[in-house]
Amino acid sequence: MQQLTFDSFDSNQLTELIAESPPPSLLNIQGKADHELLQLLGFEVGQCRGSIHEILKSMQGIDPRITALTELMRRYIKTPLPRGKAFGSPHDIYLHYQHLRELKQEHFIVVLLNNKHEVQEEITVTIGTLNRTVVSPREVFSEAIKQRAAAIICLHNHPSGRSSASQNDIDMTRRLRETGQVVGIPLLDHIIIGNNQYTSLADQGWI
Repeated sequence: MQQLTFDSFDSNQLTELIAESPPPSLLNIQGKADHELLQLLGFEVGQCRGSIHEILKSMQGIDPRITALTELMRRYIKTPLPRGKAFGSPHDIYLHYQHLRELKQEHFIVVLLNNKHEVQEEITVTIGTLNRTVVSPREVFSEAIKQRAAAIICLHNHPSGRSSASQNDIDMTRRLRETGQVVGIPLLDHIIIGNNQYTSLADQGWI
């Protein structure tokens, strides 16, 4: 079988070949390891292995670009959600809000959604103590009613690092679910953010 080279194509064939090639954004990068992704970005990772946190920590003193990249990502995940964004899964929600794991107090956040389940607004309802935040349905739904939200997603962090739902979390979710049914603004999910983990109470059958 003859091996084709670029010299084998005329200009029209080359244009067609490039047009039919998938763009880099469609390349399968999800299965690549952390150090391979850094190499794709042009970083000399060398023999660094392990989690992304370990790799970045070991390289920060060597390559100032790592510090800049880390700061950019920190700003990105803390940027309020743009209107019109739609979450595809509880994991998508966790990826955007995983920075909550760094907080030393519980923060309870409500995301208001329109009738297409796109983000309408993001509201921090309460900030609690080290291990508890007290939330009433009135606080959660007052802004949702005012802004005519079609549905809501609730989430909060556990400073302990564990994302498992406590009995208080389950009871709160039941009250919010029932209130949502009464006022016509359904609670789609309640996500608990832990340290590198999360719990979806919808996935667990509580919603």
